[in-house]
Amino acid sequence: MSAKYTNSDFSILECLWVANSLKKKGNFDQSIFEAGMESIFEGYMKAEINPKIVLEALELYGMGYGDIIDCMLYSTALQNDLKFATLDKELKEFVRKNKLDYIFY
Repeated sequence: MSAKYTNSDFSILECLWVANSLKKKGNFDQSIFEAGMESIFEGYMKAEINPKIVLEALELYGMGYGDIIDCMLYSTALQNDLKFATLDKELKEFVRKNKLDYIFY
């Protein structure tokens, strides 16, 4: 079984956010980050972004989920009919609590 991995510009933004956090803590490894970015850009398909995704993310944010980037990532996966890989337990709980489509692995 072959897996198809997808990214979006929001995925890259999230990676930068995490990298910056790791840098501040002194736990950043440039070579690992570079290898990850190369892997994403060379091996992943790019998800389509459209106005519906942005509007849906804004709606999720308005429902009380406080991370707009996570809202964008969730909406992108949902609108592109993709599974969403995340370790974010708060996002998963928010989706369950609000009876939204559970699209996580």
